[in-house]
Amino acid sequence: MNRSTKAQQNMEFKLVSKREGQRTAFFPHRQDRVSDHIRIEERSIALHRAIADRIRTNPRLMEKARENLQKYLDQFTQENRAAPKSLTEWQDILTHRPWEAVLEFLVSSGESASRLRQSSPFAGILTPKERWKIYEAYRPGAYYPTRTGSGRNFKEKSFDAPCGESD
Repeated sequence: MNRSTKAQQNMEFKLVSKREGQRTAFFPHRQDRVSDHIRIEERSIALHRAIADRIRTNPRLMEKARENLQKYLDQFTQENRAAPKSLTEWQDILTHRPWEAVLEFLVSSGESASRLRQSSPFAGILTPKERWKIYEAYRPGAYYPTRTGSGRNFKEKSFDAPCGESD
C-alpha cells in the first residue's frame, strides 16, 4: 500500500452514536482513538447512576446534595461573588422537582444533564471504594478494547447504532 492510500484510509471515518444526538468519529481500524470525552461522559453517567440507586434505597440522602449545594453557594456569598449559573440551576432542580425526577435527570443523556453533572452537588453519597470501582472500569486501559485484553467489547457496549449518516 502506497503512502497516499494509507493516508486516505486513515482519514476515512463514519459517525456513530451510543445515544441519539451524541456523535463521535469512529475509525474502524483505530478503535482505541475514540474520543476520551465519550469515555468520561459514560463514566459520569455510571457514577450518577450509582448515586441514583443509592438515593432510591435511602431518599434521605437527597438532603446531602442540598447541603453540599448550600455550602457551595455560601462560599460564593462569603467571597462577594455571583454563584455560577450551574449552581443556581442545581438549586432550581433540587428545590422544584420531585426526588424521582431529579434522579432521572442525573442519568439522562440530555445536554443540560451532561453539563450539570460536571458540577454535581452529589459528592459524598458514594464511598471512595464505590467511586474508584467505577473509575477503574472507565480507565483507558479497561475502556478501550485494543489497549488491553480486559477491555470492553466496543461494538456491544459503546456505540451500537449508526447515526444514520452515510459512510
